[in-house]
Formats: sequence, structure tokens, C-alpha cells
Amino acid sequence: MHGADTNDLARYAAAARTWYTEQFAAIDRATGPDIHPRRAILEIGRVFGGDAIYAVDGVHTALWSHWSLPPTRARSYHRSVDRHGVVGSGIPVAIGAKLADPVREIVCVTSEDAAEQSIMEMQTAAREGLKITTIVFAERTPLAEARHGHGTRDIAFDGESEVVRWDIIAEGLGCRGVCASALDQLEPALQSARIAPGANVVCLVTDRAANLELPSGLLRRLRALDLGARS
Repeated sequence: MHGADTNDLARYAAAARTWYTEQFAAIDRATGPDIHPRRAILEIGRVFGGDAIYAVDGVHTALWSHWSLPPTRARSYHRSVDRHGVVGSGIPVAIGAKLADPVREIVCVTSEDAAEQSIMEMQTAAREGLKITTIVFAERTPLAEARHGHGTRDIAFDGESEVVRWDIIAEGLGCRGVCASALDQLEPALQSARIAPGANVVCLVTDRAANLELPSGLLRRLRALDLGARS
């Protein structure tokens, strides 16, 4: 029986790897100057590694993170799974994680509609001298509302706004800020935040259209979470 269980696990793992590769094949082959959210998440995971503690916030950003961040240690990946998540909780969770474990790297990955609700807490991190890196995906639109509508009248918000410079906002809060708007700027921006002391905010101007084009498997998962919340 034990041998059968082992064979089944290997088969399931192989099937999962095949599905995963198929979901992202076209994205991973793509080239170009714009920052695709998956490329951004993969680079975040490469720079900060599996030993970091991650606090993930937002809807689409959280989905990209779920599939593209590296495996972590126990109690090292924090994201609410209540419906689309408690949007705005990422930065406070990151602060709490740093207070609980001052030694490990703390990384908050957040959409900008989530950051709008909690960015002022980075002033708390700066005031307390906490080494936290918050990475804001500057998407130029409220992405969850753009795709799924908002409120009982199902009004869709599909307008594109100007880029919000979250790094400049961060500097006003006493943090260090850096911005990347092209793929070749991504790794240097993340590395500079990783080695810099204190509270850091990285503004990533990501590809708006790519943020909206979730792979079918991720989109099915999002719909399942939404339906489960309404049942």
C-alpha cells in the first residue's frame, strides 16, 4: 500500500508540473520591455528567495503570487483567502511579521488598489526602523473591478489612470523609494531594495493588459473563490 501511495504521489506531482507549464508557456516565452506580472513575481522570488516571509495583498496580484512565488518555510506566506482577500492587509501583516521575526527578510507584494488602503502604514515602518520591502504593482486601474464589475449594479470600471509613483509617496513617508518601468530595470530595483536598510517601497509599472489576462486556470480559481464566498 505504501508503494502504491508513493507512485500515486509521483504521478500527481508530474501532472501538476505539466499543467503548470502549460498555463504559463506563452507568457514565459514572451519577450519585450514591459514588466509582465508573472515575470515580476518570478524575479521577486529569485531576488528574495524562499527563506523570506511574504505578505501578499490584492486580487490579481495575489493570484500571480500564488502561482509564481517560490515555496516558503512554514508560516511564511500570508494572504487572506476570505473571498478575494482582505484587501489592504498586506503592509500591516508585513509589519507584524517583522516584529515577530526581526531577522528574516519581509516582503509585501501588493496591488495598488490594496496599497491605497494601507500605504500610510509604511510611515510606521520607517518610524520604527523596520527593514521591510513593499513592492507595489502600479497597474493604472482597479483591476478586480475592471474585470468583475463592482457593486450590485455590476458596473465595470475599465478606464486607465495615470501612473501613481508609489516610490515618491514612500519618500514622503520617510521610506526609501525606487521605481522600475521596464524589464531591464526590474532586477536592479529589487536588489537595491533588498540590500538597503530600513523601510523600502518599490514601484513596479507593470503591463496593464497582461495583468488583466489571467491564465484560464487562475481565472477558474478566482471564480471558484467568488462563488464559494457567495454560497
